[in-house]
Amino acid sequence: MATQTPLRIDPKGRVGLPRALRTEAHFDAGDEIVASVTGPGQVLLQTREAIREELWSANATGSGQGNSLEDVRDMREQDRQRSDAADAARHEQIASDEAGSAQRGETLLRTLGL
Repeated sequence: MATQTPLRIDPKGRVGLPRALRTEAHFDAGDEIVASVTGPGQVLLQTREAIREELWSANATGSGQGNSLEDVRDMREQDRQRSDAADAARHEQIASDEAGSAQRGETLLRTLGL
């Protein structure tokens, strides 16, 4: 069973980790620790390396639906297509605005007799 040790939060909000916990968790002096709230009254402490390993192992073969690399490529392609469609729509709007402006200009010139 994992080591359990009661801890107290000091008036400045700090918590000291006893050596036994640090040793079992493989926390070394100078390690950057990430704290994540996992629920009411629950905080998970992990090194960045532990998080990296967890993510890589969880996604070794993607989400169960294929290869992670393929998933990323598909998402990037979908994003590119959405971006291209948005660019095309902006260009159409600009062209439409320019055509409308030209027509208004011609009407104004005719009205002024120029």
